[in-house]
Amino acid sequence: MPHIVVEYSKALESSVDFPKLLKELHLDLVGRDTVGHEHVKTYVLPISFCEVGLDETANSMVHVILKLLPGRPIVLKNEMAQGLRSILRTHVGDISVTVEIQELEAETYCK
Repeated sequence: MPHIVVEYSKALESSVDFPKLLKELHLDLVGRDTVGHEHVKTYVLPISFCEVGLDETANSMVHVILKLLPGRPIVLKNEMAQGLRSILRTHVGDISVTVEIQELEAETYCK
């Protein structure tokens, strides 16, 4: 923990270097306060089909879920989200990009 999960439209595979993107996201999070580098996991989940808005030509998206255990200040969580979003923008350009932080229950998270 933490985990970075990158959900993306499969159509982007020909234009985005996902291994490079993952490495940059991973290193950005590892450099943040309260993050132990030995526990960070970063991975992708391709999405075969998606709908984004009403413009059928714009049906590509990237959504990042940052899973954290509780206890980090909101300012730090916002910095983490903005940092990940900034990296995404440099790799995917002008498509739908979102970042969500999920706090997990420490009492029910097992490893």
